[in-house]
Amino acid sequence: EKLLATLRKENSLNNYRIDFRIRSGELLNCSLYSEISDLGGSPVLITTVLDLSEQTKAENALRESEILYKSLFNNATDSILLIDGDSIVRCNKRALEFFGCNSESEIIGKSPVDFSAELQPGGESSRNMAKNKLCSALTGEPQSFDWLHIRKNGEEFYAEINLSVMELNSTKYVLALVRDISQRKKIQNELIELQEYLQLQIERMPIALMVMDEEFKIRSWNPSSERMFGFPKSYAIGKHPYEFIVPEDIQIDTNEIIDRLMKGDETANTVNKNLTRDGRIITCKWSNTPLKKADGTVVGTLSMAEDITEQKRAEEELKTYQNYLEELVRERTLELEVTAENLDEREKLVSLLSEITSASNLSENPDEAISFTIQKISEFAGWPFGHMVYINEENNTRKTSGIWFADNNVLNKDIKTILSGCRFESDNCPVNIALKSRKPVFVKHSNPYECDLMNILVEEENVEASFVIPVKVDKRVIAVIQFLLTDINTYTDKYYDIVEQISIQLGMAIERKRIRDELLLEKDRAEEANRSKSRFLANMSHEIRTPMNSILGFTDILSAKIEGEQNRKYLESIRTSGNSLLKLINDILDLSKVEAGKLKLDMVEINTRMFFREILDLFEQKISDKGLELKVKLDKSLPDGII
Repeated sequence: EKLLATLRKENSLNNYRIDFRIRSGELLNCSLYSEISDLGGSPVLITTVLDLSEQTKAENALRESEILYKSLFNNATDSILLIDGDSIVRCNKRALEFFGCNSESEIIGKSPVDFSAELQPGGESSRNMAKNKLCSALTGEPQSFDWLHIRKNGEEFYAEINLSVMELNSTKYVLALVRDISQRKKIQNELIELQEYLQLQIERMPIALMVMDEEFKIRSWNPSSERMFGFPKSYAIGKHPYEFIVPEDIQIDTNEIIDRLMKGDETANTVNKNLTRDGRIITCKWSNTPLKKADGTVVGTLSMAEDITEQKRAEEELKTYQNYLEELVRERTLELEVTAENLDEREKLVSLLSEITSASNLSENPDEAISFTIQKISEFAGWPFGHMVYINEENNTRKTSGIWFADNNVLNKDIKTILSGCRFESDNCPVNIALKSRKPVFVKHSNPYECDLMNILVEEENVEASFVIPVKVDKRVIAVIQFLLTDINTYTDKYYDIVEQISIQLGMAIERKRIRDELLLEKDRAEEANRSKSRFLANMSHEIRTPMNSILGFTDILSAKIEGEQNRKYLESIRTSGNSLLKLINDILDLSKVEAGKLKLDMVEINTRMFFREILDLFEQKISDKGLELKVKLDKSLPDGII
């Protein structure tokens, strides 16, 4: 009816949209073009029907695409700008938030440079950089970079910029995606600071530390590595350890360790030989840790090396000594298997050595260890007397130590009294024979000795022989232990090796005491020097304070006699300076009290304005002489008095 009404009124229809239902039941969107014509005197309606289904679908798709584009454009989490030349022509809502603007009019028509810092972090002009980046994007070369922007309120923030070209209605524009990365930059800066801190700690580490990449080439080489191996950082960086610090003969074994590390094995540690720049071979203990990404992929290795050459040498020496003792025990055991008596004797010797060694290592007083040793050896061997003589090889003197063991049931006289006066100077004296050989010696006594005291021992006490043991420290003989034998048959060569080891233990005990005594002496000297300094400060402070009090006293007297405002000001400056000097002297006394732990702090009130006035008076004359002027301006909020 609507259609017919239109035809009657206008006699035609032009692009009249209407839906037809076709045989299949589907609606077909069509456009009608109709007009009424005269055919043989009768009106005829001529109608053309145009199927618009595909066009309608395309239009609907275009509308949906436009709605989607607007939704994406306005709801994007990143700021989106459409730039024509150097001007912003479109922006989304996020851009308003990014730049702190309230409406598009504050952004549209402006240049991106208007929202940028004058200079970028690299020091280049933002205007020049923006021009180059936009030109490159317009040529079809996408741009991605970090940029320092400025919000409307002047706040700076970092953004990640992605530029690409897009064409609308035959016009090329630059599409800019702006993402705020301020938080990421902050984290990056914190990571950089953390990395610098860690690098500083690595540089300060007392042990060698190095970092290798996935190809096991060195990327980090700290100063301790330089000191240990002798190669500078500039030489080591980029090299494989095989090229300069790993000997060729151990590289096969080292390959296994490297393979384990690159597979993520955190227990791939080792001890091996390494080379130094000066050609030495050192023993290093390596602690290795694989460096992994979050997904577990190994990207390198962190290795720490500790030079244990001396430790290994000591261990090897100890092992050698242990092996020696074990071998000695084995040899002696084989010999003593012949008879039960010999076996028992050998066990006693080893037990004696173990007991003496333990006592020497545990005793803090070497005199006690030496006395214990002399007594044990004397009792074990059946020798009636033993004593120690101190040796000074520099001035060639000998002195009895006062450390004795005597079996008075065997001896007739007090041998301690006899030997205490002996100088042990004759060449055939057993003590001197041991000094010359620097080894334990067994000496049969024969008359005459140049020393009458030794002759007394031989003639009256029937001392047949001496067994003398040198006590050495670093190949230097510091003492000898002499045992007197009244029965030559009580000596056996089996004692020789045992007592030589015992002498080493005693030498170590004596050396420990010497070092401890020297440390205590140095400590006492340092403490005495500190006390002397404190006494000196206290005495000098008292000596200076006496004339200073006199100066201040005469100043008070002169203040009542001097007239003239300028002269009084000069006199007041003298009084102020004198009081300051007196206070300084008191401070020196306080210093000595601090060191003695007796300083007591007094909380007193001062007038702040008077305090600064005194400072001004103190320097006023010198400032005036130089033609200068000093002004003191005090804030009104400054209180009149403080404590």
